[in-house]
Amino acid sequence: MPTFTLTPLDIGAVVIYALLIFGIGLYFSRKTDDGEDYFLAGRSLTWGLIGISLLASNLSSSSMIGMRRLQRPWALPRGRRLCPQGLSLACQ
Repeated sequence: MPTFTLTPLDIGAVVIYALLIFGIGLYFSRKTDDGEDYFLAGRSLTWGLIGISLLASNLSSSSMIGMRRLQRPWALPRGRRLCPQGLSLACQ
């Protein structure tokens, strides 16, 4: 089994990423007044943006792993790629 070591470059990348995410969160936390601003974006989003947000929330990595399990009974060839989530039945 190969050994796994973290180099200073790896650790630096993780630290920079964490600081960047923390900074973005801190910046936008100062622009919100209450919970409605934070959770509902001040009720300013259109239906299209809400739909894209719901789609992005439902297309997580665990969903893709689950789709692999659903496709297994159809014995897909080994080299075939996974179908998009909504098309798993159509890609038999």
